[in-house]
Amino acid sequence: DGAGFKIADDDVKQRTALFNITNSSEMWESFKGKSPAHDEALDKMFDLMQDNAEFWANLPPTPDAQALWDLISPYDPFILSMPWKNKETNKHDEDCKLGKRMWFMGRKISNPPSQNKILLVGDEGTPYKEAHAWNEATNSPNILIDDMPKFLEPWEDAGGYAIHHTSAANTGRLLEEAMEYLLNKKEPM
Repeated sequence: DGAGFKIADDDVKQRTALFNITNSSEMWESFKGKSPAHDEALDKMFDLMQDNAEFWANLPPTPDAQALWDLISPYDPFILSMPWKNKETNKHDEDCKLGKRMWFMGRKISNPPSQNKILLVGDEGTPYKEAHAWNEATNSPNILIDDMPKFLEPWEDAGGYAIHHTSAANTGRLLEEAMEYLLNKKEPM
């Protein structure tokens, strides 16, 4: 393999590095187009992730995933997740969808959400995340916690309250501010 990029199924460090590259829009943008070798490596990564439910089901949780879940689970949240797009069909990969559901079923975190609380968004007939920004029943904004900055602005533009997740500790602080603002109509810090 010419790019010198190898992924072993049981190598958590390589899986984690791959996930970090693909999950961070800033890192992704800095990696693609650097050289033909970088682009070849990205193609190999796409090939690994595409049509591979096991890849998605076995991604390691972030170090503070349980701490974040412990913060938000009392609110009975929905999980909004955007599945990976298949590069050949330009539709969201069905195996990615299955793998993301399997990830929760595999108990990567304690007391995971029920399957009806996991919404895989963005396909034809399925609204994007921002369609869930406003709660019609309560006539108030919903809160989005997302580590992908590209989803925050559309959420806010649709009337929701967005928190950029960088760590459980920081998200916890921002969530407290958001709840105070939403409950008391005070400006967040």
